[in-house]
Amino acid sequence: MRFLKTGAEAVAAAVRLARVATGREQVLGCGYHGWLDWCQGATEGVPAGVRELFAELPFNDVAAGREMIRERAARLAAVVVEPLIVSRTHARMAADAARRDGAGGRRVDLR
Repeated sequence: MRFLKTGAEAVAAAVRLARVATGREQVLGCGYHGWLDWCQGATEGVPAGVRELFAELPFNDVAAGREMIRERAARLAAVVVEPLIVSRTHARMAADAARRDGAGGRRVDLR
């Protein structure tokens, strides 16, 4: 049985579920998650209200990523990281920091 057609739809569904589960709206991301408004940030054509809900984590910068997560902890619903392009350390930091601060997220086995 299939529920979604693309990875972008699956990530969008996960973000929506994280927002429902946490009652928060902010999302941080690193990597490509599709061509959907929620993950485009400050891109022309994306409504201002939607732009404010997404921020891009610096690529493979663990310290800056950890700080961004701390700064947004009270508003953070999810941290979405493309595990195939970032370092294992960066992906684990994002998962651990998000979980610690109450955002939606699960550690993915990165063997």
